[in-house]
Amino acid sequence: GYFVVVGLDSAIVSLQDDESHTEDPNISSPKSELCEDLNSLLEKRFKASIIDRFPLEDHTDTIFPPQVAMFALPEGLSVKISCPLPTFYIVVFTSNEGSRLYASVLTFHDELPKDALYKMCK
Repeated sequence: GYFVVVGLDSAIVSLQDDESHTEDPNISSPKSELCEDLNSLLEKRFKASIIDRFPLEDHTDTIFPPQVAMFALPEGLSVKISCPLPTFYIVVFTSNEGSRLYASVLTFHDELPKDALYKMCK
C-alpha cells in the first residue's frame, strides 16, 4: 500500500473553472488585512497536489495512480473562516485491466501560513 499526503499545490493555482462551487449566503465577512475582498477569496478553489508519499517508489505489483490528489480533494481546496470537522471516506481506483486499489481518505483542515494567504489573494 501507499501513504499519501495531499494539500495545497506549492504554485497556489486557482481552479477558476470550477462551476460546481456556489457562493455560501451565510458568509459575510469584514475586509481582511490580508485580502481586500475576503468574500472573493472564500469563493475560490485551489489546486490540490501530492505533497508527500510513502514509499517514494511504486510497488512492482501496484502502480501508484497519479490522480490521487483529484480523488482525495475532487473540488480542490478552499479557504474557510472556521475549521470544519474532519471527514472520512473510501475511494476505489479501477484500472483498465480491472485491478483495484482501495484508498481511505481522511480530510482535515489546518491553518494556512500568512504568505500562502497573500499569494491566494492575488
